Amino acid sequence: MEVEFGFVPKQVVSDLQDIGNWKSRASAIDNLHKALHDVGDKTQLLPGLPRFVAFLVTLVADPNFKIAISSMQILCDLVAIVGPDIEPHLRSIIPNLLEKFTDSKALVRSANFKVLRNLVHASQPKHLVDLLGAGMTHSNWRVREEVINTLIMVMLLPGSRDGLNYAGIFRLLSMAVADPKERVKAVGLEGMAVLARCTGRSEVSSLLAQGGVGLGSEACAQVNSRLANPDLPSLGADGVVQHIMEPGPDTLDSISSDLPPTRRMGLAPLQQAQPRPFPLHQLPLPQPLQPPMQQQGVQQLPLVMSLQHGKLPWQAPAMPRPRLRPEAVTVKHVGLEGTAGSPGTLGNNGGAQTRDPLISHLVLVPAC
Repeated sequence: MEVEFGFVPKQVVSDLQDIGNWKSRASAIDNLHKALHDVGDKTQLLPGLPRFVAFLVTLVADPNFKIAISSMQILCDLVAIVGPDIEPHLRSIIPNLLEKFTDSKALVRSANFKVLRNLVHASQPKHLVDLLGAGMTHSNWRVREEVINTLIMVMLLPGSRDGLNYAGIFRLLSMAVADPKERVKAVGLEGMAVLARCTGRSEVSSLLAQGGVGLGSEACAQVNSRLANPDLPSLGADGVVQHIMEPGPDTLDSISSDLPPTRRMGLAPLQQAQPRPFPLHQLPLPQPLQPPMQQQGVQQLPLVMSLQHGKLPWQAPAMPRPRLRPEAVTVKHVGLEGTAGSPGTLGNNGGAQTRDPLISHLVLVPAC
C-alpha cells in the first residue's frame, strides 16, 4: 500500500483533497486520525514531519467545520507524540492557531487551547510567547483576548515558567490593559495579577511606576486595584482560563461593529462582573388555581377532556352530531314557549315546554 508522510495511506490524502466530496472527506479525516494513532514509534513520523505539519496546517484552516476541528485534534495528538521535535515548526503552526481564535465557537476555542497547552509542554515557552506576541496587533479583538489568555495559561502551568521573559510578557499585558476593547482590558488586568504572583508585586509596581507601555494614570490605578485582590484565575481541564472576575457579555459590536455607539452597551465594571443571585425570599410564590367562574343557569364545559384509548383530546374520534329532521324540532324565542300544535312548532310531533332567559336568538331544539 502506498503511503504519504511515511504512515498515511495515499488514498486518504487524495480523499481529503477532494474538496467537492464532503462525505468522502469526513471519512478520510477519521482515517487520518486513526493512522496517527497506529504509529508505534515517533521515529516513523520524523522523516516526513515537515510535510505532514504543512499538510495538517492547511486542514486546520479548512472552512469545513468537521475537517477543521478534527485536524486540530490530530495536531494536538501529534504534538504529544513527537514532543520537542515540533519546535522547529512553531512558526507555521502558531499563526494558524491565532486565526482560529477569530471563531467564537466554544468547541474551537477549547480545541485551540488543548493544542497550545501541548505546545507549551513540548517546546520552550519563551519561543511560544514571542510568536504569540504578534497576535496583539491583530484587528480582531477575540485574537487579542485569547493571546492574553494563552499567556495566563503559560504562567499558570507548572514547570513552564523557566526562562520566561517577564518583561516581554508585561509589555504584552500593558497593551491589553490599554486596549480600547473592554474584554481585552479585563483579561489584561487578570494577567497582571498572575504576573505579580510569578515575579512579585513589587516588580510589577516598579514597572508601572516607569509608565508601563502607554499606560496612563487611570490604567495604572486599575492595575493596582486588581493586584490588591489575591485571588487568581485557574485552568480548566481543557486548558481554558477560568477568570476570577469573568468579563460579562460583550458589547453589541461583537455581533456588528457597524452599530453606532449609542446602540452599544458598555461592559459592567469589574466589581460588578459577577451578577448577584436573586434573593429566594423575594421570589414570587405561585398562586393557587382559581375555580372556574360559574354563571347561574349556565353549565361550564370541563377544562380537561378525558382521554379515550390513551389518545390526546384532539386525537380522539369526533363525537357524532345528531341529525335533526325538520318535523322533529321546535323553534324557541326568548321568553316564548313552543308546544305541539302552537305557532312556534315546525310540525305536529310536539316539543318540551322550556323557558331560558339566556337564549337571545332562535334555537332548534330536538323534540322529545
